[in-house]
Amino acid sequence: MPTKATIALLRRIYFAIAHLMTIGAIALSFGFTVVWLTSGSDAVVTGSNLQGEPDVVPEGGHLVYTYDLQIHETCKGIIVTVFTSQDPGAPAVITLRRPAVYEQVGFYRGVKVDNDLPPRVTKGRWKIATSRESHCPTREWTDLLSTFDFEVR
Repeated sequence: MPTKATIALLRRIYFAIAHLMTIGAIALSFGFTVVWLTSGSDAVVTGSNLQGEPDVVPEGGHLVYTYDLQIHETCKGIIVTVFTSQDPGAPAVITLRRPAVYEQVGFYRGVKVDNDLPPRVTKGRWKIATSRESHCPTREWTDLLSTFDFEVR
């Protein structure tokens, strides 16, 4: 039969382990809550106030327009620009990728976009869609920044 001293020692060890497990569970639940709150499903970047989008662009010319940019989370990113032919016939899709310039949280008014038209964007109707792929510590996210139609002559 165990002595009173042994029972007291076992009781202390049990309570110490129980307290450590409780503290660990609280810390773990707090950590999950922080990750959940910071990795929401909201936009990382929002584009608005699109201005200056041209109706006609010369073949081989520049496509210049501006928009306001609101960055909600600091994340590395890639700007993806997709040109899609709107003319009948075989579909043509040209995709350009480049690193994002703006990565810090903030509001950037009048961000100027100046795209050289790729050689394969030939005469006809086209749609351009610009989006940002964000690579955040807790998630990957894609936000549409702008889209409009134009004609190449």
